[in-house]
Amino acid sequence: MRDLIASFVLAVIILFTVFNWAGVTPREWSFTLVAICLLSLFVWLSRAANALAPPLSPALSLMAAALFVYVGFQLVPMPLGWLRILSPNRFEIVQMLAPIHNQAWAPLSVSPQLTFAQLLRLLGYFLVFCLTRELGFQLQNRLWVVIAPLFLVASVESSIGLVQHFTTGDYGMGTYANHGHLAGLLEMVLPLALIMIPICLRAKRTGIESTGSVAIVCALVACSALILIGLLYTSSRMGLAAAAVSMVVLAILALRSGGKRTYAVFVAAAALVFLLVSAPLSLVSRYEPGLTTEVRLQIWSDTLKLIAHYPVFGCGLGAFVSAVQKYRAATPLALVDYAHDDYLQLFAELGVAGFLLVTGLGVTVVRGILRTLRNESNQPARLLAMACAASLAAIAVHSLVDFQFYIPANVMVAAWIAGIAHGIGLDVDRAARMEAARPSRDGADWVDAVP
Repeated sequence: MRDLIASFVLAVIILFTVFNWAGVTPREWSFTLVAICLLSLFVWLSRAANALAPPLSPALSLMAAALFVYVGFQLVPMPLGWLRILSPNRFEIVQMLAPIHNQAWAPLSVSPQLTFAQLLRLLGYFLVFCLTRELGFQLQNRLWVVIAPLFLVASVESSIGLVQHFTTGDYGMGTYANHGHLAGLLEMVLPLALIMIPICLRAKRTGIESTGSVAIVCALVACSALILIGLLYTSSRMGLAAAAVSMVVLAILALRSGGKRTYAVFVAAAALVFLLVSAPLSLVSRYEPGLTTEVRLQIWSDTLKLIAHYPVFGCGLGAFVSAVQKYRAATPLALVDYAHDDYLQLFAELGVAGFLLVTGLGVTVVRGILRTLRNESNQPARLLAMACAASLAAIAVHSLVDFQFYIPANVMVAAWIAGIAHGIGLDVDRAARMEAARPSRDGADWVDAVP
């Protein structure tokens, strides 16, 4: 029961964050972070240590700890002599400000307040990952409890976006400030909603349970259609491209995983065809040019200049908006607060050392998903892992031309999905040990049983 309560509370937290401008405002994010911390204490302190999920892998623990330490290092005040060696341009800024604010010590970050705020965000994302991993492990026979909140959030946001579009003629944005960020949410949840359809169709059901299975399948089909249509009417070009990539990834993983994956391949192919056919019609309705390619290229060029001046340790996580103004030539009459390429921005903020840490952490998370895909003992687990991989591929592609990694709600959903994928892997291991110790059972829940 406590796991069901924790899953419900976590869903409420995600809903609160998404419905309050996706958590980009400091006040609402503060409430979210406090709630996540309290829920974490409830989950891990209310259970005996031997009943918890296995610890994180050494590689994942090391990478996560190293990233937190690194960002903390950017905040540590150091003597100006050290700063001059480690970050000459940061030292130059301190020297220029000396007549106004003379200081003998200064941190690497150009804007320590913004870096500290991003460090707290990292803490929230990591806790969400660990929570969903724990809940996925505990609720191995009822994973729908952990997944369903994502469907609810995406369906509600998609509905709001569709109402906005058909009543005002504008882009569907939901409760987000940007239609592309709503697309980021929908493109991540879409593969999960689609893959649950073949899982339900393949589950063993008899008698009254068959009626329930039919109702669940119908609900999933309706949810998937709503999310897909909502994604189209966001009119986000990169959102549609990212969703198409996720369908390709899903189909490839289904084909390469071995065994019969006809349903999964068919679902992915059908969604991909629908996207390719419908996307041009959606793009025609775009009457505002938005951020042009030329402006993006100029921002990227300015970001490369920033990287060249802070190559090793970066300008500070989250400090891009403060540091880039000195080097930018794009949109002189408007504020450039994001690089519109998360990878370039992370490189500028963290430097080569921090960027390698982030890359290593991402690779470690993906390796955990691939580990589940290689397991042949649980077909639904592999299907869910495929969907999680496709979801993360979508947000990774979209971030090439946007700042999805800086939208708290979307990063929380990505962390949620990554946690589910890692929890599934733990469930497969535990299920294998349990099956080896006892006779096989006939009745299984629709998430972990297939014919």
